[in-house]
Amino acid sequence: MTDILQFIKKQFSFKGRAGRTELWTFFMVVWVIISFFNTLEDSTYTFYILSSIFSLSIIIPFIFINIRRLHDLNLNGIWLLFFVGYTLVMLHISLHIQIFNTNLGIFIALISFVPSCYLAFAPGKTNDNPY
Repeated sequence: MTDILQFIKKQFSFKGRAGRTELWTFFMVVWVIISFFNTLEDSTYTFYILSSIFSLSIIIPFIFINIRRLHDLNLNGIWLLFFVGYTLVMLHISLHIQIFNTNLGIFIALISFVPSCYLAFAPGKTNDNPY
């Protein structure tokens, strides 16, 4: 519960650090809310529209929490561009390779998530850092 309050308090701040627990709490809360919207979809697309609005509204807090997570790993926030860019390039390559060789395309898609897994699972640095 304290991690949710911590995130709400610092959701628009680059300063400080975000530990693994804060990051995973954010992901779980977002996943529950989006799952809730997806289970309540109806033929009028009301919940689809609400889900889309919610998904767009969490883009900025998502960027902030990931930059604070990078600070916890003693990395500059600009590294987020590398993580996102690498994932997008690898997924793009895997989509084109899947046409010719399914196994290789799936393998490249799985490799694209390695930087994200590092961001999510690596323990934070305990030493002082400028962030």
